[in-house]
Amino acid sequence: MDDERIAILIVDDSRSDAQLLRRWLSGSRVVRDVHMVHDGREAVDFLRSAKGLDPALRPRLVLLDVNLRRMTGFEVLAEIKSQPELASLCVVVLSGSTFDEDRRRAQELRADLYLTKPFDADGFAALVAAIDDLWQRLAASGQKSAS
Repeated sequence: MDDERIAILIVDDSRSDAQLLRRWLSGSRVVRDVHMVHDGREAVDFLRSAKGLDPALRPRLVLLDVNLRRMTGFEVLAEIKSQPELASLCVVVLSGSTFDEDRRRAQELRADLYLTKPFDADGFAALVAAIDDLWQRLAASGQKSAS
């Protein structure tokens, strides 16, 4: 299973939320390594420069908050999906918003999944399970093969 484990990028302006998410992801079946950035521009710059990383350390999944500084999560998502070298990344929009409008916008911009940010242990456990399940389904279908 180790060859199926992936690196992910957490993009969240709340350092405490990002650290908490990182801790919960340590129990994931699919996460090998976690990178973190704290604003939208930093996310795009990091992803563009990730080509220089060892392939095992390049993010293949992005957990993307919507409310970010310098670029919103929706702007980051649009940038990712419009760039040929980034478009194949799996993007999970992770937001505190439960508005249908935000879900629709994420879907229109081709997010792979939209999840509401958890606020308790059960929510974090469900989030990690959803990410594991999504990645396993995508890998099994061949949609997110190793780059």
